[in-house]
Amino acid sequence: MAYRKKFDWPQPARDALLEGVRLEHAAAREAKTRLKIRIYIAVKQGLTTQAIATKLDISQSLVSQHRIEGEAAYKARRAAG
Repeated sequence: MAYRKKFDWPQPARDALLEGVRLEHAAAREAKTRLKIRIYIAVKQGLTTQAIATKLDISQSLVSQHRIEGEAAYKARRAAG
């Protein structure tokens, strides 16, 4: 197998890549929080955790956990402003 020399990116390129990764991570965390809040609101509006779990193809216990975390996030956002 032939040896391939590792390409060293210039520092500005590495900085730009790292910033892109940071932004993607922040967006993913925000999206997960929004999902948990939506699950909380859906349960509050009368949907069952079993119906949500079936639709999302995840376990009912995970939906229940997301509902609890979503309620906390919802209340924290309401209190913040």
